[in-house]
Amino acid sequence: MKVWFALLLAAPAAAQFRTAPIKAPVLSPGLMAPALIAPSLSAPGPTAALARPMTLTPTLPSALAIPAAPAVRAQPAAAAAAVFAAPASAASAVKEAAPEGSAEAAKSKPAEAAARLGTLFDGSGLKAGKLADALEAPAAKDAVDLSRVPTDATPHVKSEKKAASRMKDDLKQIVKYQEMLFARGERAVVLVFQGMDTGGKDGVIKTVVGAMNPQGVKVTSFKKPTKEEAAQHYLKRIKDALPVPGGVGVFNRSHYEDIVVPTVLGTHKPEEIELRYDEINEFEKALAEKGVLVLKFFMHISKAEQKRRLQDRLDNPDKNWKFSPADLEMRKKWDGFQKAWGKVMARTNTPWAPWYVIPADNKWYRDYAVGRILRKTLDKLGLSYPAGPEHPEKIVIPD
Repeated sequence: MKVWFALLLAAPAAAQFRTAPIKAPVLSPGLMAPALIAPSLSAPGPTAALARPMTLTPTLPSALAIPAAPAVRAQPAAAAAAVFAAPASAASAVKEAAPEGSAEAAKSKPAEAAARLGTLFDGSGLKAGKLADALEAPAAKDAVDLSRVPTDATPHVKSEKKAASRMKDDLKQIVKYQEMLFARGERAVVLVFQGMDTGGKDGVIKTVVGAMNPQGVKVTSFKKPTKEEAAQHYLKRIKDALPVPGGVGVFNRSHYEDIVVPTVLGTHKPEEIELRYDEINEFEKALAEKGVLVLKFFMHISKAEQKRRLQDRLDNPDKNWKFSPADLEMRKKWDGFQKAWGKVMARTNTPWAPWYVIPADNKWYRDYAVGRILRKTLDKLGLSYPAGPEHPEKIVIPD
């Protein structure tokens, strides 16, 4: 993990946003396609416990504020596909999530709106396959113990040769689904890739995402924020990187670094970090309500494998450029990072944005597992091409 993360999180605490309880956004029942632009910014005051002078308090995306309800805890992620099951009409999942009646009426019936939304996440949806079930982050009360999760396992495939054969078909189908997604321009997909240094985030993006049409893909590698970004809410640049309707957004590192790094390095107060769990859960739920499929992959490697890969970067002249002394400093905090990531998974593995722990010691299996989970999840979206012109057989192309 690069040194810029430490610099990122060394920003003055006054530059961090505070939240104020608000109601979840109400979507118009007549909306036919999800609007993927995050809600406009507003400026609620800071919480009493973390108050700062008003001149130093940045604005906060209203949809990210902590709701009055208890914080979201880990739930079975297999229900994610249910959120995106194609509606009976041409409407997107946004329309299904919206309560019936006018926006004003919905505001007066928050309990009914919550119950309706809850039916989308009740675990009754179709699963994304046996592999997804096997690699879903295990349920845990406080934190997933990653030391007990194998890094070299290869479940549900007998050999690298078999995986390669399946992956060829999976990538072909993923490309077709991406074309359908792009053609309809209604929904979108966000893929989050996280992991320890050398875990293979770049590699899996190159192999799996690289098979897609680049016109419909937006890859964002989150690095040290600029001076302007550091003065904004940490989710602001995430919002700016969201894909357009019909697109695929790929995050190489993400908003989760803004929990993990300050937790390990101790740059923020615990109560500040605690707020971020709820902000992120609400942010991702808002995306799901708008028809965005969010899948999160943690590239899980062993400490011994990381050492081997770091050494390879030193030994191979073609890979020298990948090596950074900062990686060695972060490696010293291996246990701390493993615990922090385990807590993140326990707190943010939700039906609308599931975490998958990918055994990544074997690169071939890493790529296969991500590709298969993505393909099987897209299978459940009911994607199709939009209708073409009426009576195409009657259309005559002029000479």
